Amino acid sequence: SARGIAVNRECRTSNPRVWAAGDCCDNGGDMSSHFAGWQAFVASRAALLPWYLRMGRNQPSIFTVVPRVTYTTPEVASCGLSESLVRRFYGPPGRRWTNVRVDWKSQDRAVAEMDHPDSFVEVYVHRSGRVLGGSIVSNRAGEMISEVAIAVNLRLLVKDLAMTLHPYPSYSFSVHKAWVEAATINLVANLSSGPVGTIVSIGK
Repeated sequence: SARGIAVNRECRTSNPRVWAAGDCCDNGGDMSSHFAGWQAFVASRAALLPWYLRMGRNQPSIFTVVPRVTYTTPEVASCGLSESLVRRFYGPPGRRWTNVRVDWKSQDRAVAEMDHPDSFVEVYVHRSGRVLGGSIVSNRAGEMISEVAIAVNLRLLVKDLAMTLHPYPSYSFSVHKAWVEAATINLVANLSSGPVGTIVSIGK
């Protein structure tokens, strides 16, 4: 088509003997080099390995979470659902999801190294605790977004991320701050809607 070559989850084209990867494919507008490299890996694996080694769950696919990074000053990175998409799917924040933002002033390493004053880390978390997406603006956003990508791709719960020790001082500690705050909000929300919350309401 005019948008590129259509491929399946293993980058196979309509011709079963031909695989395609990179900008020639219909990637929905994503032309990042890391996504093209991932497609090349998926395509070569599918072309070279026998079918019985490519069966089962958790097999690599082009339908994966793709982190997006714009290498400006500061860098702008995002992964998973954007805030506008989260609002479209789940409504305004508060009931079904929450957003947590950690600003530059709360990032000790960023302050010490005079990172851009508009830097921040923001994550979007479902009421179930699953990470929906996140956005980062920082001189090191391209490195920091990988943790969000892992969380979204593996459907990790924010409580588990909050319980994972991060080094201090580091830029990734800012992401950990977001996990901790999101896990706390998530816990309080679930308690207030469960049996404990009912007892508290009756007590009032």
